[in-house]
Amino acid sequence: MSLEEIATSLEAPGAMETLLHAQLAILSRRAAELDALKAQLTRLLDHDDPGDYLKALEMMAMFDAYFTPEQQDSLAARREALGPEAVDAAKTRFRTLVDTLLACVRNGVAPDSAEARDVVAEWDALGAGFHAAGAGTEAATRRMWDENSEEISARMPWSAEDLRAVVAFADAVRAARG
Repeated sequence: MSLEEIATSLEAPGAMETLLHAQLAILSRRAAELDALKAQLTRLLDHDDPGDYLKALEMMAMFDAYFTPEQQDSLAARREALGPEAVDAAKTRFRTLVDTLLACVRNGVAPDSAEARDVVAEWDALGAGFHAAGAGTEAATRRMWDENSEEISARMPWSAEDLRAVVAFADAVRAARG
């Protein structure tokens, strides 16, 4: 709070209370950001492999660049609400869907086919389970992927080229269905 803001608030009745509420809101946001960082670091320390530390720190930096603290909280809340078993099941299903979509790409399956529509609908539904409506996390996820597909792919069992082909195919399927 600047001295000018304090002086102005002392001159106008009720202005000090408004200013203090605004300051409290700023501090609350900062506290939430610190709590989120604490949670990330705690999860990081739960890993035994020091190599995981660097990967996790890189992903945290990437997340911070694309997701607001509120969006990160939203994603964490969804993961927590789903529970560890559902998250693990989603990871397994994600792997299967990537393999299925990659097979569609390699076999030349038409984007307007029923098979393609069904697989992409399941892919979209799986992702939607982690995104709260209106939070903007889907768009942030896509921006992060578009700008970092090589780095993200390095942490997955598929090549960046294969994953980009899968994402492009899913986009083509969505475009074909209108």
